[in-house]
Amino acid sequence: MLPQDRSLDAARAAMIETIDGLADNPITAEELEHTRSVTLTGFEQMLLDTQTVALALSNSASTGDWRLLFLDRDRLRSATLDDVQRAALKHFKPSNRTVGLFIPGEPDRTEIEHVSASRVAAMLEGYRGDEARAEGEAFDPTPANIDARTTRVDLPGGVKLVMLPKDTRGDTVNATIGLHYGDEESLKGRRSTKRLRSYAA
Repeated sequence: MLPQDRSLDAARAAMIETIDGLADNPITAEELEHTRSVTLTGFEQMLLDTQTVALALSNSASTGDWRLLFLDRDRLRSATLDDVQRAALKHFKPSNRTVGLFIPGEPDRTEIEHVSASRVAAMLEGYRGDEARAEGEAFDPTPANIDARTTRVDLPGGVKLVMLPKDTRGDTVNATIGLHYGDEESLKGRRSTKRLRSYAA
């Protein structure tokens, strides 16, 4: 994070020089202990926030197992200076490096004019909306009522049609089609066919 009057190029050069110089200027025990203390303290504070814990656990689960979150903490507790230095030299290489810069520009914000209540009232004076839509009916979803309203029809070819007529909001019609074909043997190894079956259902 730099003040606006400081050089991004100079900061980037200093950061890269520090990382590339780890072989000649190894990480110190004081640096390790300071980082360990700050990170472990942050971990304990994270455990006090349910939302943050859930996010951290989901991130660990996405890499293989939620318990990795706590395994990483335990490894940090026992990490030695040799462990940290060896990992730094292994991973902090120019070929692994990507440098990104965030350079904020001048914001071009839109000024929103304040609208008074009297102006809103003037805009809505005499306004009429669309015609009222069908509200539907108060349907009692008990098994007995459903059976009484249901119509079942056997169509040619073995297709079974089940209809439950009732007034719906907006006079909408809902339809579900289940296409059952094949068996375990005939669908074996046909991934696209099985996917089509699940979509159709």
